Amino acid sequence: MNVKKTLLLIAAGLSFAGEVFGAVEIKESDGAITICNSRASLALSRSDFSLRQIRDRIRREDYVKEPGGPLFLIALWDPKHPGKELNIPNWFNTTVDIVVDAQKATSFEYSKEIKDGKAVLTLKYRGIPVRTQTGLVDVTVMVSLADGSGLFEWGLSMSNATSLQLYEVHFPVLQGLASGIPGSETNDYVAVSSYCGGEKKPLPRSMGEIGQGGGEYPGIGVQLLSYCDGLGGALYFASHDPAAYRKTFIYQPCASKKAFQWYVIHYADQPGVGAWKLPYSVFCGPIQGDWYDAAKLYKRMFADKAWKSLSERTDVAPWFRDLSVWFQGYAFNGEKIGEGDSKDGMKEFSDKMVKLRDMLGEDYGFHWYLWQKYARHDYRYPDYLPASPGFKEAVEKLEKAGVHAMPYVNIRQFETSLPMWRDEHAENFAIRNIKGELDTSTTIKGVEHFADRDEKKLMGNMCFGASYWPNKVVDIERQVLGDYGVSALYLDELAGYPSFCYATNHKHPCHGGTYFAAGENKILRDIRALQEWGGKPPVIVGENTSEAYINYCDGLLNGHSDMRPDSLPIFHIVHSNHTTEIGTLVVGTESHDLDIFLSKLGFNLVRGRQLGWLNIYLEMLTPEFSKQLVKLREFCNVRRAGQEFLFFGEHLRTPVLDALPKVERKWEVGPCFGKVSYALPVVLGECYRAPNGEIGLILVNHTDKTHTAKIPWNTKDWGIAVGTKISRQDYGNGQWSKPISQAMADNLTVTVPAYTPMIVKIISDK
Repeated sequence: MNVKKTLLLIAAGLSFAGEVFGAVEIKESDGAITICNSRASLALSRSDFSLRQIRDRIRREDYVKEPGGPLFLIALWDPKHPGKELNIPNWFNTTVDIVVDAQKATSFEYSKEIKDGKAVLTLKYRGIPVRTQTGLVDVTVMVSLADGSGLFEWGLSMSNATSLQLYEVHFPVLQGLASGIPGSETNDYVAVSSYCGGEKKPLPRSMGEIGQGGGEYPGIGVQLLSYCDGLGGALYFASHDPAAYRKTFIYQPCASKKAFQWYVIHYADQPGVGAWKLPYSVFCGPIQGDWYDAAKLYKRMFADKAWKSLSERTDVAPWFRDLSVWFQGYAFNGEKIGEGDSKDGMKEFSDKMVKLRDMLGEDYGFHWYLWQKYARHDYRYPDYLPASPGFKEAVEKLEKAGVHAMPYVNIRQFETSLPMWRDEHAENFAIRNIKGELDTSTTIKGVEHFADRDEKKLMGNMCFGASYWPNKVVDIERQVLGDYGVSALYLDELAGYPSFCYATNHKHPCHGGTYFAAGENKILRDIRALQEWGGKPPVIVGENTSEAYINYCDGLLNGHSDMRPDSLPIFHIVHSNHTTEIGTLVVGTESHDLDIFLSKLGFNLVRGRQLGWLNIYLEMLTPEFSKQLVKLREFCNVRRAGQEFLFFGEHLRTPVLDALPKVERKWEVGPCFGKVSYALPVVLGECYRAPNGEIGLILVNHTDKTHTAKIPWNTKDWGIAVGTKISRQDYGNGQWSKPISQAMADNLTVTVPAYTPMIVKIISDK
C-alpha cells in the first residue's frame, strides 16, 4: 500500500481494505479536556466538566454556540413530603424541586484510558450537597469514543447517601447547541420520531410558540432525535436500549433563542435509594448528512442487531405476507345498535363481503369493529363475549371465501361501571397515580376515556405490570380464537402513551423500569403461543408504530395516525425489513374522486404499507365504483409483484422528483386535522433494496395523464455506481418486461401511464 495514500486516509479518518483509521486520543490544554479522533471531538471544562464544544472535524463544523452548563440534572424527592403536587404523567416537566446541583460538587476528578481502540473519559463529581440533608451524592459520568466513530457514548452512575429517593435523571444535558455555519439559522431543524412516522421541527433555536418538544418512549417509534443544519451536517442523538425502559426525549430553546438544548429524561425505579446506574447507553455526535443518514446509522448500530428481519423470521403467516389490502368497519348501519342485533343483518353483511371478494378477485383483510355483544365502540370493555348473534357464522363464511377477519380488542381500558369491575376487584390492578389514587387525568394524556358521551361512563387504564390484566387480555383472545376461528387479532392502543403506575401491590417497580413494554410483550408472546390458533401461524396487529413490540407483533396499523404525505418515514427507514405497516384511512367521500383515491393508495404503496385502510366496502359493490375497484386490483398486483421490496426490503432515500409538475390533493388526515391540501408530484415514488441486493423503485402516477420522470440516480444511498452494467425490468399492467442490459446512467428515465402503479427493478451485473 502506498505510504502517502495511507497517511491521507489516516488524516481523513476513513476506511481502506477493512482497516479503520482515525485513532482516538484524550488531550488537555487551555483549561479543557478533549476526547477526539479524526472525525469528531468533544471538549469539556477541566474545572467543572461543563460542555465547551462538539466539533465535526471532517466538515470543520462546531455545534456548541453557547458553552457551559452541567451535563446532568438529578431530581430527588421525599414520598412522605413531596412538596408541590406532582403531575403524572408529567409531560416533559420535572415537578420535583429537590435538584442535585452538579456545579456544587466538593471536587471534580477525572481519569482517562485508551484501550483496544477506544478512549474512555471518566468524570467524578464528589460530595454534592443536597439541601437540608446530611448525606451527599456522588455522580460518575463516562464518555467514550472509538476509533473511526463520530459518536460519543454516554453513561452515568450515582451513589445517593441522603434519605431522599431518586426520581429522575436528565442526561446527557447538551446545552447551547446550534450550527455555526452561515445560513443554518434559517435552514436547520430537529427530526423527531413520533407515534407514527416522524416530523421535521424547524428553527429549534427559537421554536416559536412550541417551547419544547420530544416524545415519550416506548410510545414513539424509535429512540432517536437528529439535529440537521440543512446544509449537509447533523448531530445524532439516540439511546440504544432493547429493553424499552420508559424515557422522554426533550429539545427546547435556550433563553437567548440563539441555541437549543436536548437531553433524555430517565425515570428511576421506585423506591430509588442508594446506588443507581443508567442501564443503557446514550449516543451523540456529528454525522455527515441529514435525518435519513441518522436513521440509517441507528439501524446499522442498533436496530439490525436487536430485531430480526422478516426474511429471517420463520413465524410469518404466508397469507399475511401475501396480503395486499385491508378494509375496515362493522356489520351494522351505525354504532348504537345495542345488544342482540339480528342474525339476518350479519348474514346480509357477510354475503356482501363475499361478493366484494369475488368482484375484487383478491383476498383481503377485514378489520372488524363492533363484533362484540354490545355492538358499540369504546363501550363496556372488556365485556366483549359472547359475540353478536351471527358473528361466528359470518366469520366462517368469510374465511372460506378468502376474507381474513380481524376483530378489535382494546388492551388498556376497563369500564368502571361494569359488574366485573367490582366482582373481579379490577380496581386493584388499574394504574395508580403518585398519590395512590385511581388515575383520572385528562383524555389527551391517555389515562381516561368516556365510554359513552351521554352517560359519562369512565374507563380506567389497566396496568400491564399486574398479572391479572395481561392474563385477562390473553384469555379474551383465547376465547375469540377458539370460538370464532378468526385469522388475526387486533390489539388497540398497543403503542400508545406509556403511562406511569405507582401501585404498590403490582409486581413492578413504581415510576421507572421496563414493566410497561415488558407487560405488553408478555401479552403478545402469550397470545402467539395459544393452542387455539389450531396450527395456523398467528397474526397479531397492533396500533401505531413502536419498535418495542415488533418481535411478537406482525403488523402495525398507522392508517389513522400517519396520514400526511409530508411526514418523515423515520420508523419505516429503520424498520421496513423488520415489520409491516398497514394503511392510510380512505373515507367514503374521498373514494368518489379517483384522483384523491389513487393518490392515497399511491402513498400507501410507495411507503411500503399494506393497502387500505378502506371503510368503503359497501360502496365498492356499486357500478359507480367500478374504476376504483379495477385500480385497487392493479395496486394489489403491484404490491405482490414487488414483495421482495415492499415486504422484505429496506426502505432507502426517496427519489428526487422535483422536476415533475405538482397537483393539489385535499386529504382527510385524521379526526384532529380534517382535510388538508397537499401539493404532490404527479408521480409518487420511493426506493427499496431487496435482501438479495436488487434495487426497486416503486412509482405511482395518480393523474389522468401519462408522465415521464427523469430520476437522478443516487449512488450514495442506493449503492450502484453510475456506469455499472445493470439489468433493468419494469412491472406494469400485470407483467414484468423482458430484462434489458445497459450501463447505469446519471438519470433513470421512466414513463408512467395515467393512473398507474409500477415497479422498476435494477440488478447489478457485478
